[in-house]
Amino acid sequence: MISAVWNTIRGFSLLAVLTVVFTGVVVVSCVLRLALGNGFANAAGKLHLGSGGWS
Repeated sequence: MISAVWNTIRGFSLLAVLTVVFTGVVVVSCVLRLALGNGFANAAGKLHLGSGGWS
């Protein structure tokens, strides 16, 4: 019982970390887009999509 609760907590903490990381990536990409212009953001986005495999 305790181990099941611990696994659930650990799973939620992992999910929270991934959410924070993803949010950070989105914020950074938005800041870069504003700071450096759309050309750089588009190139970085294509590179990120190519390496990550997300569509």
